[in-house]
Amino acid sequence: MGWFIAGRLLAAIPVLFGVSVVVFTLLHFAPGDVASVLAGPMASEAIKEAIRESLGLNRPLPVQFLKWLGNLLHGDFGTSLVYKRPVAEFIFEKFFNTALMAVSGALLACMIGITIGIFAASKAHSLFDRVTMAVTMVVGSTPLFWLGLILVLLFALTWRVFPATGMTSPVGGGGFLDVVRHLVLPAVAAAMPSAAIISRTARACMIETLGQNYIRVARAKGLRRNLILRKHAFRNALPPIATVCGLELAFLLTGVFFVEVVFAWPGLGNALYYAIIAHDIPTVQAAVLLIALSFVVINLAVDVLNAWLDPRIRVSTARQGGR
Repeated sequence: MGWFIAGRLLAAIPVLFGVSVVVFTLLHFAPGDVASVLAGPMASEAIKEAIRESLGLNRPLPVQFLKWLGNLLHGDFGTSLVYKRPVAEFIFEKFFNTALMAVSGALLACMIGITIGIFAASKAHSLFDRVTMAVTMVVGSTPLFWLGLILVLLFALTWRVFPATGMTSPVGGGGFLDVVRHLVLPAVAAAMPSAAIISRTARACMIETLGQNYIRVARAKGLRRNLILRKHAFRNALPPIATVCGLELAFLLTGVFFVEVVFAWPGLGNALYYAIIAHDIPTVQAAVLLIALSFVVINLAVDVLNAWLDPRIRVSTARQGGR
């Protein structure tokens, strides 16, 4: 297992380096000028040039990249050009809010998706199976922002059950229950497409597992149906289901930007959206790199979990490490 984790960590280094190079290059070739945005439309060219000089934007791109990379290795992500705050402090604060919504949505998606998938597999090709799979296909293909708007229209504007925007109430808010009330609609909107994908994967894995010979033997022995599903079938179908759940968590960490914009959730996606508009290059670079790092860490965690669930992976890893 140690060789496996070490190999994955070493493989993540060139991935993160490649992401940093691509992001740095694309941002500097994107339309717009940082100096013009900071100086304003009425500023003279001399003022803009002075801003470029102070920020080091008039240096060659390789020199700018090496300087930024060196600062990054020392834990210095720079200062936000818009918010005038250290980027690391600002980004990690926003990332915590995004992770709160993404993890809540992922847990909700896993519970709903696995439950629906198991029941659909136990009643394969029945009316319940056909209806649920049709519904999951529609929900899984629906854009996140559209689901968010529908939830706002129904539960915030029409029935007034949950608040529509923000993370806390403007007056008298900030407590745990207030955050939970504001979290419900964004988490549900983020969870619905992921739950649909997980349910279809769980159904397919369970149907394949229920067709194995040892399941037929268990049925022939007279074991209860629930025991067969829970102890024999689900445990052996769990590795691919766990992989999909982990990938959906990674997707939610990187793909809930539209949900954050719809619900005005103060997360990393919302901050990244406004940073791109304002050409806040240090903030965009740090945000994208943090997103890539979280994706790599989640994939590593999923691989380790699969190695723990499936003994064949552990044996294969041990043999490769011994060579």
